[in-house]
Amino acid sequence: MSNPNESNEANESNELLKAKILSETARIAWIELQRFFAQGKVIKVSDALDLIDVAYALAQNNQAQITDYMSQNHIEYVNDDDAKHWFENNTRLWASVVKPWILVQEKDDNQ
Repeated sequence: MSNPNESNEANESNELLKAKILSETARIAWIELQRFFAQGKVIKVSDALDLIDVAYALAQNNQAQITDYMSQNHIEYVNDDDAKHWFENNTRLWASVVKPWILVQEKDDNQ
């Protein structure tokens, strides 16, 4: 028989993790992320997905979900063309930190 307290504690832990991820998510200029890009630590998230949900899946090490996102090309490492475009346009991206990764998303504030 499962312990209801364990379930409540797990839910609280999950909510705390989501709150932490949300608190570490902000708009940032691409130029500030270039050194992380050079280290291969920046992952682009499709605007079809919720950035926080993807960060949460990564933080939870949810391999099945991450593999699904990757197979649908919803997440991928930032490529040179993206980096160049963002640099040339002084683009500001939404970014969320899930160490050692930085997830970025090019999404309008109105979406």
